[in-house]
Amino acid sequence: MHRRRRVAGDHGDRRLDRLVRLRLRHVFQCVEDGTAGGAGGADRAVRQRQRGSRRRDGARGTCQQQCPPGRVDDGHRRPDGRRAGQAGRHRLLRLGQWRHRAYRTPRLLRRPPRGARTNRHPRAARPAALRQLNLRLPLPRLLPLTLLSLLPALAPAAPAVPLTVFAAGDIADCRYSRPRYSDAAATAALIQSRLATAPDALVLTLGDHTYPYGRAEEFTHCYAPTWGAFRDRTRPVPGNHEYHDGSAGGYYDYFGAQAGPRGRGWYSFDAGGWHFVALNSHLDRGLHAEQLAWLRDDLARHPARCTLAWWHAPMYSSGGHPRNTKMRDVWQVLVEAGAELALAGHDHDYERFAPMDADGRVDPRGMRQFVVGTGGAILTPFRPWAPPGESRQATHHGVLRLTLREDGYDWAFLPVELGWSEFAVPPPRDSGSAQCH
Repeated sequence: MHRRRRVAGDHGDRRLDRLVRLRLRHVFQCVEDGTAGGAGGADRAVRQRQRGSRRRDGARGTCQQQCPPGRVDDGHRRPDGRRAGQAGRHRLLRLGQWRHRAYRTPRLLRRPPRGARTNRHPRAARPAALRQLNLRLPLPRLLPLTLLSLLPALAPAAPAVPLTVFAAGDIADCRYSRPRYSDAAATAALIQSRLATAPDALVLTLGDHTYPYGRAEEFTHCYAPTWGAFRDRTRPVPGNHEYHDGSAGGYYDYFGAQAGPRGRGWYSFDAGGWHFVALNSHLDRGLHAEQLAWLRDDLARHPARCTLAWWHAPMYSSGGHPRNTKMRDVWQVLVEAGAELALAGHDHDYERFAPMDADGRVDPRGMRQFVVGTGGAILTPFRPWAPPGESRQATHHGVLRLTLREDGYDWAFLPVELGWSEFAVPPPRDSGSAQCH
């Protein structure tokens, strides 16, 4: 049996700490502050009867009577100047409960109004939500769990996975070989062998998908057996060979909604934290003005730190075709919006330029252009008098691989290895990285 002790004044507070350390299960005591002034023997007898009454009423969980006031004559006064007299303070204390190394924190209840019925059990005085929880963990153990629960919210967000993009133009030419032996099949194999490590990769085609006329049967018999394996992940733009019949009907029939609005060919989307803009470099003057207005509106509605645009005829090139000044206003709008990259084909070679403005000047705030016309058509030489870019080659077919991060990009040209019977030319290597504006 646990002994019950009266606790009075500061001495009672020290006793309280000692009783908790002794792991008492339940001790309820009605403590009267200021009884150090000395209560008489009659008062002690009354208090013993009161404790017996409360013990009998414990099954109902109520304390039927107040503890008798003790005589206080310790010189303490209330704020109104009167002595404290016999108006003692009563508190219902519940000391620690120890069971299987778990305890509940001692709870102190305020003094009830005089004459009010007092609920003896402190659990009933707690809010309903706390009674439902009924926690038995001590505070030193509960605090680490609370901190651990907050760690996922405080931890920094994981960086986004970089997006891989494969790009090339001037692709399927089956006039001199069967599709399986064509150079388009060789460049398609480069992409296919790397999709295992980049299952979400995109394929950007830069126009002139088939030769010589871009007809529907050329897409069916030459493009589909090679690059058609990536049709679902391909985002195309039309070239001049698609418009041989004047409407690019075979191109729009093959790609469908992926080619954008029929007869226009421009569209945009977001992926990997980048904004992608597909444009048509072979429109008449009226449709070109409509495309330019759409481009301004699209860039205003989709602000992004990193933007990539692609079309067929390049703005700058040292290849066989002259400079395409028709896209100068498009280039200017993209530079003003802070675009990073421009991809093109048309010239059957590979060439990389430094970031440039719309007037042909090197500008760190300009766009970097890649000409990748090495998808499978016959390669053509460079013009000797044209100013070259930072890197160029016209000896190997291949594709451009871009790794797009949220704040920058990496590039690498992937060449097709030449066979043993080909002339001995070392494969070109061009790679690097840069940050977005």
